[in-house]
Amino acid sequence: MSFLSKGVSWLKSQFDIMVPGSYGDARRAVDALARGMTVIVVLNDNVDDEAASRFVDFMSGAVYMAHGDVMLLNDDVLICVPSTVDLHEDRLAFVSGIPT
Repeated sequence: MSFLSKGVSWLKSQFDIMVPGSYGDARRAVDALARGMTVIVVLNDNVDDEAASRFVDFMSGAVYMAHGDVMLLNDDVLICVPSTVDLHEDRLAFVSGIPT
């Protein structure tokens, strides 16, 4: 299994950064979310497009059931947070007209 996970503590918050090797690794991400951890999933060339899509769908359902929040930053990075964490998107670039 080519699953990489690194837990990071910051200000008493727990983050789990995951690079899944297959759709089956979604269970580990959901387990971390159930433990109250923020999960950052990097979906890159390790999984094909179909598995990545299924992974995002599965995580979205798990986050919904946990009353958390989920954000897809781009095609490769998914952030899942439990209900104890507020997830906000910085709209400064869109409001101020700064090119991105």
